[in-house]
Amino acid sequence: TDPLNHYLSVQSVIAGTGPGLVWVDDPLSPRSVFVRAPEGFHLVGDPGNEALAREVARFYCEEVIPDGRRLGWRYSCLHYWPREWEGVIRPVLGALSPSWGYQRFLLLDSLRVDWRTLLPDGYELVRADAELLNGSVQGAEAIDGWGFWSMEDFLQNGFSFCVLQGKSIVSRCTSDCVVGRRAEVGIYTAPDHRGKGLATAAVAAAVEHCLQRGIDHIGWHCWSPNEASFRTARRVGFEHVLDHYGLEVWMNAQ
Repeated sequence: TDPLNHYLSVQSVIAGTGPGLVWVDDPLSPRSVFVRAPEGFHLVGDPGNEALAREVARFYCEEVIPDGRRLGWRYSCLHYWPREWEGVIRPVLGALSPSWGYQRFLLLDSLRVDWRTLLPDGYELVRADAELLNGSVQGAEAIDGWGFWSMEDFLQNGFSFCVLQGKSIVSRCTSDCVVGRRAEVGIYTAPDHRGKGLATAAVAAAVEHCLQRGIDHIGWHCWSPNEASFRTARRVGFEHVLDHYGLEVWMNAQ
C-alpha cells in the first residue's frame, strides 16, 4: 500500500493542483515525510523517527492549534502510516487530548444508481456555478473550494452538486480535490433533511459528471463511526479498499 497515493489531497499538493506544504527529514535520502494538505496533515515513513514526532507535536501546539482557533476550525486531522507511528506520537501529542481512530477509504467500482429517480418531490438538484456561489441560495457559503487555489480554480476544475429545497442548499456532494483523472468527494446533508436519499442523489450526480469528464478514479474517505457516510458510498457504487489511521485534535481542547 502506498500511503501517499490513496490520499488524493496529498497528491494534489505534490502535483501543484492544490495548496499545501511538504517537509522531509532528509532532502537527499528522506525516510519520513510530513505533508500539510487541504484535508489535513499526513505523517508517513519511518516510525522510529522520534525527533520528527517531537517536531510535529511542537508544530501542532505552537502553530496549528492557534491558527485553527483564529480561523474558526472545529478540529484538525493528522493521518499517519504505518500504524506504528501511534506509539511514537501518542506520548508527545497526548496533552492535546486527541481522538484516535481510523478512516475507511473507498473507490468507485461502478455507478449503480440514477440520481434522477432518487429525488423526492419538492427538491431540485443542480451543479453549483458562479451565480449560486455568489449567494443566490442559502448555504452557498459552505462551498468554499478549500481544496483548490481559488474559487475560480474550483469552478474550472472542481464541482459541487447541490440538492435545493426552495432557495436553500440542503444536501451536497463536492470535490475535495481533482488531479488528472482522479477525484475525491465529500458530502453534507442538513440534519432536518437526512434519511431521504438526498446525499445519494447528489453523489450519483457528481459521479456521473466525473465519468463524463473522463475522471474514473473516484475516492471517498470517512471516519469509522460514520456509518451513514459509508452506507451512502456503498449504495452509489463505491467499494471498501482499506483502512488508514489518524487522530482529530479539537480546537476547543485545553
